[in-house]
Amino acid sequence: MSNNSYNDFKNGIKSDIKETGASLLLVGGLMLLACILLVVFLFAVKSTTIDVSTRLMLGGGAGIIGLLLIFSPTARVRIAQIWLFGLIAIPLLFVLFLVGYMFYTAFSSIK
Repeated sequence: MSNNSYNDFKNGIKSDIKETGASLLLVGGLMLLACILLVVFLFAVKSTTIDVSTRLMLGGGAGIIGLLLIFSPTARVRIAQIWLFGLIAIPLLFVLFLVGYMFYTAFSSIK
């Protein structure tokens, strides 16, 4: 605590907002992962239009990832890290694509 109560209050609000955003990303991202795994598993079990090997690969992959998330703490952490990194990286890659496209159109139109 410093002698300036306004700065203490302001820094407290900033840290609360950062922690809330990080926890919402974590909880929301993991809920999204669980929903996607469940949908893939159910699609592999219920689908009759894809062949057996694809159904086995989809269902087995989703089942293995789901079981690792439930029973292995180290695998749970790694899978969550990779998933959350991907959730952050996909929009950033899209923004980089847009910036690259703008540079491409700007410099390819110069004669």
